[in-house]
Amino acid sequence: MTDTAMVAASKRQAFIQTLRTTGSVKRAATVAGLYTENLYRERKDNEALAQAWDAALADFAGQWDAELMDAARGEGRWSKPDIRGVIEIDNDLFASLTGS
Repeated sequence: MTDTAMVAASKRQAFIQTLRTTGSVKRAATVAGLYTENLYRERKDNEALAQAWDAALADFAGQWDAELMDAARGEGRWSKPDIRGVIEIDNDLFASLTGS
């Protein structure tokens, strides 16, 4: 594998890893040093990239499903007093704005 091919593969790997944690194509492309337009074009012709991309987005969605369940139960990172306090303040603000 040439140096250029290794760099391209490394950048694609960084893109997929960042996509998995952020769910944002634009952010993942920026972190990896790639252009979104080129990635979308390559996705059409590169089945392996398309599959990795889809899997990364599915992983991201699964992480947020778990986060939402934790938040609903007041568990995980949502159980920290500083975060819970922000949520309560937002609820109070909402109630005052809506007259609820």
